[in-house]
Amino acid sequence: MTDSSVWNNADQAYETVRERDAQQGLIWLQPASANNTWAMSVREDLAEENELVSLEDLAAYLADGESSSSPPALSLSSLSKLCLRSRKLTVLS
Repeated sequence: MTDSSVWNNADQAYETVRERDAQQGLIWLQPASANNTWAMSVREDLAEENELVSLEDLAAYLADGESSSSPPALSLSSLSKLCLRSRKLTVLS
């Protein structure tokens, strides 16, 4: 079943697993509305002052700063488990 398209739809995947587990006597609760999506954010005043609404805007803001006499500072923090992954932060490097 790993090649099934059911895994491309969260609701269908949930129902499929819920039904199969029910056959084994397991009961699934309703899914929470939260997710485990990673995100980046900046202070509201920085975003408004520099019209930052997307990662592309942030990248352009940082790239423009590299050519100025005082480039903008960027600090990233992360959970240790993210930093320990083999790919780490290669997307940003």
